[in-house]
Amino acid sequence: SASGYFLPGARGHHPVWGSRLFDYGKEEVLRLLLANLVHYAREYRFDGFRFDAVTTMLFTHRGLETCSPAARHACAHAPHAQSAIGGRTTPGGAALDWGLGALDLDAFAYLALANYVLHDRFAELGLERPLLTLAE
Repeated sequence: SASGYFLPGARGHHPVWGSRLFDYGKEEVLRLLLANLVHYAREYRFDGFRFDAVTTMLFTHRGLETCSPAARHACAHAPHAQSAIGGRTTPGGAALDWGLGALDLDAFAYLALANYVLHDRFAELGLERPLLTLAE
């Protein structure tokens, strides 16, 4: 398919960064990403992994939901105000949806599985100890 390892159509492209977004619901994507974690841990003796841009992974709005296409650049680069409950808002003050309805369950499952593999199944994978995982 045209999307391969990535989400199809506009969902598969990050509108600000110009990068592609993995389709964590595909088994072959999970196998590729988990195999890479194990490979780097074994081959290069990594003791941990930092997962970058976790908001983009975990939320279907990618942190940009309330921004119009014309304002997305400003939304991505402007300082964000804090709402009364500590949630992130756009520069115009509109609150982003951080609830379960905006959660990308496939990405959440991938991160949970990656942590399970690296923390709980490390010995079966030939790793010396559990690995540290950090989310940014």
